[in-house]
Amino acid sequence: MFSTKTVHGMSRGSMLSVLRNSLPSISIDGILLHATLFISILIFNLGGWRSLLNFILATFAAILALAPLGLIGFLVLVSFGPRGIESLSKHRQTVIGKPMLFPITLDHTRLSPIRNKFIFDVLFVGVPVGLSCRIGRLLSIDAEDTNQEERTEGSSVLTSLGSYFSSWLSFDSVRYLHRGDSTLNLQDKLHKFLREQNEDPAKWPYAYMLSVPRFLWWERSVVTWWYLYSRNKELDTVIMEINNSFDEKRNVLYKVQRTKANVGSAEGDIQQALGVKEEYIDVDKRVCSLTPQREPYAYRAHWKKEIFASPFEKVGETIISTFMDPVAPASWSENRSLSNTTTLSPSGTPKMIARLSCKVPPIDPSQASSVQIFRLLLIWTVNITLTTPRILYTAIRIHVTNLMRMSERPDIRPGSEPRRATKGERQDTH
Repeated sequence: MFSTKTVHGMSRGSMLSVLRNSLPSISIDGILLHATLFISILIFNLGGWRSLLNFILATFAAILALAPLGLIGFLVLVSFGPRGIESLSKHRQTVIGKPMLFPITLDHTRLSPIRNKFIFDVLFVGVPVGLSCRIGRLLSIDAEDTNQEERTEGSSVLTSLGSYFSSWLSFDSVRYLHRGDSTLNLQDKLHKFLREQNEDPAKWPYAYMLSVPRFLWWERSVVTWWYLYSRNKELDTVIMEINNSFDEKRNVLYKVQRTKANVGSAEGDIQQALGVKEEYIDVDKRVCSLTPQREPYAYRAHWKKEIFASPFEKVGETIISTFMDPVAPASWSENRSLSNTTTLSPSGTPKMIARLSCKVPPIDPSQASSVQIFRLLLIWTVNITLTTPRILYTAIRIHVTNLMRMSERPDIRPGSEPRRATKGERQDTH
């Protein structure tokens, strides 16, 4: 008990501090849990199991009804709010390219043993590796939680919801290259992977990544490309990160050779000096972006597919990949292929071709109009979530109609990352 004299001698802030310290501590999660239990018990006492069940169903129905309205409201906030690039790094840095939205069309054509074709659209996002930033609420890249103390002392439930709804699209390092290592950013994980391949990361001071981002809580990227650039800002090496439907992963590193351009210069111009456009892309002018100004050269590589990427294809087949440089504006001509991936038969003839092309040039999210961003996200975000269902539907249709039969999944090859253990499997190991 506090005496009257003591109470009058204390400021309001001091009183609150004393009272807070004298009360038993309880987390926000605990408050939410107790409130939920109290309401449930109250409803049960008033009307029994039936009333409680009706309350649960009504709450669930209300959430389903309000969720679309909430998403539309968040989309409006994302599109019409400020979208300047805010660097989260404390240091000045130089990167190649800048964050861009790539509305891409995937044209998947099978030539053998049957002829089959399907086309669908998907939104890819290109990000400079090493850049940690936020573009309003539209896109976050390697954006670590700066309010660590609040996150620790606050509600884990509210923190999870806040992390999901902090940006419409996001990239974090956890799901790229090797899984885990949340303390490493994308650049750190890239350097770690290169060292594991007995390569010196200093050979490639610049890198650019093209992948399907996480949309709120949904994340699924079948293929991610890492473009590695030499000191001369020339595309030199590519890492192709493949995730199959069985949650297996394989990262394929290969050198690319510059070939004759799709249009323009001949193959003999390889030693031509490159022009580079330099510009600051963030609001504080701490991030300098380098954009190579060159002819639209194509780059080619051969590699072996050592992962069960398709139920209709064998492991170990030869692949020919042809790329355009995604950071060079000359590569963005309408309907030009950003990537062609050709699977060869044992005789060396093409049996399947996967082509990625842009119907429109990629969009700079920090410079586009609010209406343009709103329309793009409204249409193309749906395509992000439907990519995997479309692939599965097409595979099942081919199998059911006996056009081709699915192969049994082979044993995982050395060098691939196995699927993640289920909750039951993790418990068995303890």
